[in-house]
Amino acid sequence: VDTPSFFSTSPNVTAVGGTTLKLKGTGAVKSETAWSGSGGGVSVRFSKPAYQSALAGTKRLVPDIAANANPSTGALVIVKGVSQQIGGTSLSAPILAGLAARINSARLSAGKEPLGLLNDRIYGLTGTNNFRDITSGDNGGFTAGTGHDLVTGVGAPLLDNLLPTLVAQP
Repeated sequence: VDTPSFFSTSPNVTAVGGTTLKLKGTGAVKSETAWSGSGGGVSVRFSKPAYQSALAGTKRLVPDIAANANPSTGALVIVKGVSQQIGGTSLSAPILAGLAARINSARLSAGKEPLGLLNDRIYGLTGTNNFRDITSGDNGGFTAGTGHDLVTGVGAPLLDNLLPTLVAQP
């Protein structure tokens, strides 16, 4: 946990931290905490990219963003008629990919270019209503807290807010 995987620390990757997401019967969020199985930490290879200039240190920090990844609160999938609940990056990475696809589709409909690297756009939105800041839980090496942290990054995206924000950007 203290040393994140090499590929996630590339400055050209949007690394996704894991959360435990609990919903109310209505589908509204009841709670979201850092998932104990999430990765995160400081790169041993890459220097801090410009989009992380406001953060402490000289190396690349991960994750950048967070999504539900706990298998016990994950997604139900059916493969060849067999149901199973999944989590980890098998869930959080497709969640982020779907979010980026929705945003890019809206940007194209508005006559704008696709996003490109999401990191260049999200760090300036830290602490805004575009993300749910995850402030509790840990991954055994790092603890979630206010603002960017080494378990959940800038937080979980709130698509209803983030989509129009990113569509409005040049």
